[in-house]
Amino acid sequence: MSIPNRCLALLAGALVFSQPAFPATFCATSTSELQNALSTAAVNGEADIVRIATGTYPAPAGGSFLFDPLAPVNGDEEDLTLSGGWTPFFDNPCGQRSNAFSPFDTLLDGENRERVLRIVPEGAPDIVIEGITFISGNPSESGTRRGGGLELRDFAFTGTLRIERSAFLFNTANYGSAISANGDIVRLRNNLIAGNDAENSNAVEVAGREGDTGVYLTANTIINNVVQSTAQNARGGVYVFLWEDTRALLVNNVIHGNEVRDLALAGIGVVTMRNNLVDVQQGSADSVTGQVSGDPMFIGGFLNLIDFTPDIGSPLIDAGIRPPTLIPFPPPFDSLWSLPDYDLLGRPRIQGMTADVGAYEATPHVVFDDGFE
Repeated sequence: MSIPNRCLALLAGALVFSQPAFPATFCATSTSELQNALSTAAVNGEADIVRIATGTYPAPAGGSFLFDPLAPVNGDEEDLTLSGGWTPFFDNPCGQRSNAFSPFDTLLDGENRERVLRIVPEGAPDIVIEGITFISGNPSESGTRRGGGLELRDFAFTGTLRIERSAFLFNTANYGSAISANGDIVRLRNNLIAGNDAENSNAVEVAGREGDTGVYLTANTIINNVVQSTAQNARGGVYVFLWEDTRALLVNNVIHGNEVRDLALAGIGVVTMRNNLVDVQQGSADSVTGQVSGDPMFIGGFLNLIDFTPDIGSPLIDAGIRPPTLIPFPPPFDSLWSLPDYDLLGRPRIQGMTADVGAYEATPHVVFDDGFE
């Protein structure tokens, strides 16, 4: 082979090996297809995207939906994105999704017999969950049962977890009836967590690992969760635990109407709270500004199931803050947060002067009737 041809061959080979790796993409339209996709994604050595078509998916018989890179064989440490709201496009049943998708169109149902989803992370992947309702989870194993809707608990996990525009309804567990999770970075953004029942404590329990890591709770509505225990430290709401040097940022959340206590802060990290409505709190934050108080006043009333849109005169309307636009370098922890473009019901995220507090934006007629024409 001549020198020019040899150079061309080497260049062609280099281009082949330098092509970016595209994630493997799965479409699930049934319980078996979803579990098969999760099982394959755990061991295929690729980043994975699992799209779930709109519909209801009962948990598999004999166990929850499971993503476990350690069973039955040693798997990978690659990223996973699990998303709902997908609809057909030509011959692809998961071919398209509206930007304004609703999580209530895609339900993973534990049927009050199994946890909905368990993730056993390996290494440091990015795990994203969006556009899914986790309903009626109830772990069937013996012993301490955590995370009726979602459990991701492995203190060797050094990756990130982001749960966005999803709902957790009527799940049960000993601890973390809706969510039990930890990681280097845990982000809960624009979710509804309501009607969950903890036997011992907490609808949501999240923990940041030791080191320069942390927890972000942004624009969530966490409401009407209950607890069965009468122990002194029992609570129906949110528990945030921080190790040394870990940080937490809570901004634009409604944490209200949960039994006994709405929010508990524990550990030795640094907590910043901005523009939240929190009623009963245990533990103090290091910095608190713009807190909101009073009856949140929802359109559907306090006992509705899924629509917690602020009503006329609600203190939540235009009481939130926008994410920062000018971020210094290196970026401080408290600047690294954002809002999605749409609220939980698919409406533009900001419709008034600024963001509303919680997972829902007041509709224009509410804003106008409130005097902002």
